[in-house]
Amino acid sequence: MKNMYLRSSVALLCGAILSACGGSDGSLQISGSISGLDADGLELTNTGNGEVLPITQGLTTNPTTSYTSFSFPKLVAVDDYFNVTVTKNPDYAVCTPTANQGKANVYNAYYVVITCVAKQRKLGGSVSGLTTDGLVLANGSETVNVPKSTTNPTTFVFPKTIGQKSNFGINILQQPTGQQCTVTKGAIGTIGNADMLDAIEVKCV
Repeated sequence: MKNMYLRSSVALLCGAILSACGGSDGSLQISGSISGLDADGLELTNTGNGEVLPITQGLTTNPTTSYTSFSFPKLVAVDDYFNVTVTKNPDYAVCTPTANQGKANVYNAYYVVITCVAKQRKLGGSVSGLTTDGLVLANGSETVNVPKSTTNPTTFVFPKTIGQKSNFGINILQQPTGQQCTVTKGAIGTIGNADMLDAIEVKCV
């Protein structure tokens, strides 16, 4: 009888502890932060309970850190399994979750991290009338050397890719020997949702 009373008391105590820690009453909210997001289209799913959460960019953005916070409305209990996955990416980016799964507790439920990185695109164009070497084009700090070619116009592509939705600005960093070149198309622009291999035109005389 004494042992039965003791077991009952222990069970009640454990229940009280779980309740105070956000246990069986389901008081933990799976939440976290998102970086690199500046458009709608991201969708998160907690596969632990099947809850789907569309993310509206800017709804909770912190302008100081450029982070967006999110919270799944449904509460979970201590030790409930959660796994936050990216089920839809925004058109321009690929988003990856970290610290996103486990048995829920106060140390991991609030700290899921989603990192979004813009899809990378190639930028290039053509140069007409180029008959000598030395032409160097620049997009900010990125440069490309365009040598003379037997084809006219000759084509070029900047060595490094550029994130979708990024702005670009093209200028002549160095003129070819004995010629004068001018950017006639695509001096400024924004990277679209595909490679832009004919975005820029340069004419040399």
